[in-house]
Amino acid sequence: YDFYGDKRVVEAHYPALTRLARFLEDSARNHLYETDLGDHESLGDKSFALTASCFYYLDIRLMAEFAGILGKKEEQSRYAQLADTIGEAVVQRFLDPRTGRFDTGTQSAQVLGLWNNLAAGAAKEAALQTLLRQIGKHKGHLATGIFGTKMLFDVLRRNNLNSVAVEIAGQPDYPGWGYMIRNGATTLWETWAASDNVYSKNHPMFGSVDEWFYRSLLGINPGAPAFEKVIIHPLPAGKLSFAKGSYNSVRGPIGSSWRIEGRRLKLNVEIPANTSAEIWVPVRGEGNVTESGNPVAGVKDVKLLRREKGYLVYETGSGRYAFESDFKR
Repeated sequence: YDFYGDKRVVEAHYPALTRLARFLEDSARNHLYETDLGDHESLGDKSFALTASCFYYLDIRLMAEFAGILGKKEEQSRYAQLADTIGEAVVQRFLDPRTGRFDTGTQSAQVLGLWNNLAAGAAKEAALQTLLRQIGKHKGHLATGIFGTKMLFDVLRRNNLNSVAVEIAGQPDYPGWGYMIRNGATTLWETWAASDNVYSKNHPMFGSVDEWFYRSLLGINPGAPAFEKVIIHPLPAGKLSFAKGSYNSVRGPIGSSWRIEGRRLKLNVEIPANTSAEIWVPVRGEGNVTESGNPVAGVKDVKLLRREKGYLVYETGSGRYAFESDFKR
């Protein structure tokens, strides 16, 4: 639905999902669950009860969203209230608000809580710091499994910590994708460790890093269902000096490429017809932003919305744009 804007898939499966939600609600104990698969293939201790309870929370949040898409207001309200109750139960049992530690405090435990927005204010900042310490403990490597890996990169993207993500993604040794490549992998493995064919060597479950390439490095994200609004929010970080790519959306190709040359960053964007866009241009200092060589303030149909966290955020329509900005690493 997010990528294609077709609510028929929600309509078709809503009755079955309603039965599933009822089963989950009836089977929960004090709005929590005690066991499941955990963050499969994560390294270290697994937080089974936290993982199970967080996914129960996510399921009910999704039901509220689906009910809203279908205009079922009463059901939307009930699911939203139930999700709030589940979230409060998870926080009460698993979160230490002083330290920001979720359950065992592993990378997987921290990203589960942070990805589900179960910490706020000072507790959220403490939870992020606990996560960063865990990454440091593993010398800049991930220790997450099939769920936590996707969530880890999302959490780092949402909190402007892409330099950490770049470091993790580029690690050449175990555990990580570089280790797979150095050991002859041409497809993704089921496990971080090499296997004598006990585990699959052609498995998509750690492929979520590809999403990070698009959402973070290129910064291509839907701002509304079916990309009626496009958000371009690139995150230049680490030693990377350029990125280039495109996504063939239901509305047409969305392109994003950036390159750092000296103290200038060049960002080229392609926005398909019949859409609007919010383009985040990375800047340092005052900005000195141009578009197609002209001061951006005088460019028609490019409107400055705000300055936020090292970016100047512009609103545009469809078309091709070539921004340049002051950018010192």
